[in-house]
Amino acid sequence: MKKIERRVADVIRALETRLKELSSLPDYAHVRLVPGPPATDEALAAYERHLGRALPPSYRAFLELHDGYRGLAYPGDMLAIGDLLPGGKWAARAAVWRERSSRAGAEETREAIPIANLGQPNSWVFLDPTQPAALGELMVVEWDPEDTTGYQDLVAFLEECLETVEYGIAEANGLVSDDD
Repeated sequence: MKKIERRVADVIRALETRLKELSSLPDYAHVRLVPGPPATDEALAAYERHLGRALPPSYRAFLELHDGYRGLAYPGDMLAIGDLLPGGKWAARAAVWRERSSRAGAEETREAIPIANLGQPNSWVFLDPTQPAALGELMVVEWDPEDTTGYQDLVAFLEECLETVEYGIAEANGLVSDDD
C-alpha cells in the first residue's frame, strides 16, 4: 500500500469510528454512514476522460476504497463519480451551483470539480484545477457563499471533518460549551 493510500484509509477509519460514536448520542441519532463500493478501474478512467485530466492521488485513493460515502464528509456526503457525470443525480445540481455562483462573482467555482455536498444547496467541497498543490494534488476547497477554506489534499479536508466530529462529541458530553 502506498503512503497516500494508507493516509486516506487511516483517516477514513478514524472518521468512521468517531462518527459511529457521535451517532450513538441522542442529538446525533440521524447521523448515518453508508459507504460506497470501490470505484472500478473502468469508472475511474471514464471519469478522468470526462474531466480531461488525471485525478489527484488522494482523491483517487479515496475512490479506490469508496466511490461515494454518505455521511463521511460530516455533515454531508462524499459523492459517487457516476452521480457527477452527465445524467447522474448530482450532475445538474452541481452545474447549476457552479453557474449561479460564478455569475454572482465566485469565479473560483467556474472550473470546480465537486466531490462532496455538505447538506445545503450552496455548501460544496471541490477540487480546484486552477490551484495545483504538491505531489500532483489539487487544492480541496470547502465552499459556501460566506466562507471558503482550502486544504492541501483530501486527507487534510477529512482530518478537518474529524476535528468537527470530535468537537461535536466533546460538546455533547459537556466537555466544551459554545463559549469556548
